[in-house]
Amino acid sequence: MCYALRVTYFMSDLKYWIAINHFQKFGPARFKKLKNYFSNLKHAFEASIGELIQAGIEQNIAEEFAIEKNKINPDKIIEKLNNENIKVVTSDDNFYPKLLSEIHKPPFLLYYKGNFKQKDEFSLAVVGTRKHTHYGKQATEHIVRDLTLNGLTIVSGLALGIDTIAHLTTVNAGGRTIAVLGSGIDNQSIYPSVNRYLADKIIDSGG
Repeated sequence: MCYALRVTYFMSDLKYWIAINHFQKFGPARFKKLKNYFSNLKHAFEASIGELIQAGIEQNIAEEFAIEKNKINPDKIIEKLNNENIKVVTSDDNFYPKLLSEIHKPPFLLYYKGNFKQKDEFSLAVVGTRKHTHYGKQATEHIVRDLTLNGLTIVSGLALGIDTIAHLTTVNAGGRTIAVLGSGIDNQSIYPSVNRYLADKIIDSGG
């Protein structure tokens, strides 16, 4: 019973994390001001212009948010995320990526598909050109395969070229790989579109 109540409270607050994130001018710094000032993010989302200013938000930003938030429907956003099997992790969650939390102004919200695992702390990023040479392909496959067999998680960007080779080599070696995207992660937004199959393959393999 206590667990269910806790989950209900979390989901109620989570949708306002997501709603606030949909206003692009609320980055990590302004979000921190909201979180520190208001008792919860529902209050922050529903706050008046005056309350936002008291929280430390600039007047012009507060006025713009007061208009834009009328176009943001938290429940509709949650419904869309659920339909796309997209999950959310906040900077308050225990499984928020530890290394990411150590950067200056880490994002307060991450959208993801698949699973977070503790072993991801032992990871290596592989990035490279989209127009690789034959040697570059062979070298990437060799290095990534060895790293994978030694238990490292391979992180790359799902781009064409070296990124694709790194992901595929890891999956084929039975390892774990993470794709960090510069686009959205709903099916229609994944870029390049030819790698949507690879995104599915990464998730199916436990990434």
